[in-house]
Amino acid sequence: MTRPFEELVAVARAPGLEARTLSREECLEATRDYATDRRNEIRRRHEQGESGTNVVLALSETADNVLNGIFRFGLAGLAVPRSVMSRVCLCALGGYGREELSPASDLDVCLLYEGKLLPQIEDLNNFLVPFLWDTGFVVGYAIRSVKDSRQLAKDDIRAFTSLLEGRFICGESSVFARMKLIVRELQADTWAKAFEKQKMRDRLGGAYPTNTPTCSPPNPTSKKAPAAFATSTPPSGCS
Repeated sequence: MTRPFEELVAVARAPGLEARTLSREECLEATRDYATDRRNEIRRRHEQGESGTNVVLALSETADNVLNGIFRFGLAGLAVPRSVMSRVCLCALGGYGREELSPASDLDVCLLYEGKLLPQIEDLNNFLVPFLWDTGFVVGYAIRSVKDSRQLAKDDIRAFTSLLEGRFICGESSVFARMKLIVRELQADTWAKAFEKQKMRDRLGGAYPTNTPTCSPPNPTSKKAPAAFATSTPPSGCS
């Protein structure tokens, strides 16, 4: 019998050898059950008159809990989890970063790290990506260093906006805080006026003229099915 998701996350967080014995299969089944149960509950509340604002907040909170748990499962399988934990964090971007996760939205997530991309950080990344797909979420995922984030934000107003509105989920909060500080410095310098114009464009559906550079829009994302229930074919290497 599969243990509850919350119990498995508690085991993964606790020091000791028990965390190393957690099986991917049990963690995956428990995560799927938790996400499905939470979404069914949120749907029921919405059908009974719960406001849209409360629904998107509840969906965002559910996604936060799921990602926190998966992050802990990934760390538990590493040889030196504390060392990795001190240098990485997960952050939410886009509408999810603003806690406006609609039932059909993708999860825009970034694994942010400080310094060099060490093999153990790559191992964590390689755990997270297929696990998220196997859970059933449709994910927009990136792995990026703090240094790379600065350069990306400096070169691209949309990336700058996404990072500026990003939100910490779990991991080492100082890594996220460093990224936010760098981006806010750019806001006060390079992108102050461009950011204001871009937000106006977004509100007006792109009608506001601007000469600021923008990046090419991302690939179209699926909006046809609730993320937690979507049956998706994972990308190559995520089986």
